[in-house]
Amino acid sequence: YATTILILALLGRLFITGAYYISLQYCPEIFPTVIRGRGVAMAETFGGIAIFVSPIIVYLIEYHPGLPMMILSCLAIFGGVITVILPETKGKSLPQTLQEGEAFLSTANVPPEVKRENQTS
Repeated sequence: YATTILILALLGRLFITGAYYISLQYCPEIFPTVIRGRGVAMAETFGGIAIFVSPIIVYLIEYHPGLPMMILSCLAIFGGVITVILPETKGKSLPQTLQEGEAFLSTANVPPEVKRENQTS
């Protein structure tokens, strides 16, 4: 049992580290040049908040043994789903202006319902 927990914990750490480095590579590709620095800084800020909050989430094991795993699993699934709708950047020139960024984002796999909501607002 202890070996299984150790293996799962190490795999979780591996994927968390991978996700961090992927975000460092992918974030600059998504944001237009005029706001690229701010966009990457925002992503890094959210990462810092996650680092700050993670011990609190782990401490929730005192209230329910499965609660930290449920919270982290839900966050991982949410992150994976959000990543799927991001636009593909392979072989495309990076956006330089906000208008190019909006056009670039329109190539994302966003569900039609979300596109309609954004057009009406």
